[in-house]
Amino acid sequence: MLIVLPCKIVQDGLLFRAERLGKPEKMWQEGRERGQWGWEWFIDFLGKKTEAFFNVLEGAESGFWYGFWTLRGMKILTRITALLLLFACVASLPARAQSKDEATVKRLVDSRRFIFVAQTMFPMAGPSRNITSDYDMQITPDSVTTYLPYFGRAYAPILPGEGGINFTSSKFSYETRPGKKGGWDIEIQPRDTKDVRQLNLHVNKNGYATLQVTSGNRQAISYYGYLDEKR
Repeated sequence: MLIVLPCKIVQDGLLFRAERLGKPEKMWQEGRERGQWGWEWFIDFLGKKTEAFFNVLEGAESGFWYGFWTLRGMKILTRITALLLLFACVASLPARAQSKDEATVKRLVDSRRFIFVAQTMFPMAGPSRNITSDYDMQITPDSVTTYLPYFGRAYAPILPGEGGINFTSSKFSYETRPGKKGGWDIEIQPRDTKDVRQLNLHVNKNGYATLQVTSGNRQAISYYGYLDEKR
């Protein structure tokens, strides 16, 4: 369509200009009525042909530039629309996702009392998905509670109501170590759940985190989000 549009406009300009040319037989008849014969008629006819030719070129040029600026305007409008959509998506992010200072994040990690708020999920198969509802993992010294959505392949039948990663564990190991590129790596292994085997949480110094859940009966899945105070 982007190629046909300017071509159509140029074609319309050519036809409009060419209509002014008229047919030679009609011009010859008009010349006879004016008393033009022989070379007089031919010179007049050639002059009209030349004038019509330049009119055609003028129509083609104007049609080309009209098509050019029309396409340019369409591109500019498309870019403006994309930027507006981007700003709308950024403005719709949760207000709670605020960067924290390193001391606050370290205190949360060491206290083993915080909430990981999930914002985006990354299945092993398929595209990432934004999380618009309240899904999280809550950590206390005595328990680990997860309420997270799941997309992926299951290796065993899933009962109705067990589609997400939802459990509470009171028997688990909790190990914290410095991350290779800063931040902290937290490894949690529940011992009283039938499916989830391990939770790996990487937290950076600003409080943003990535959680990977490894299960026995379905594909692993990752989540991106941030740490928050547990109230």
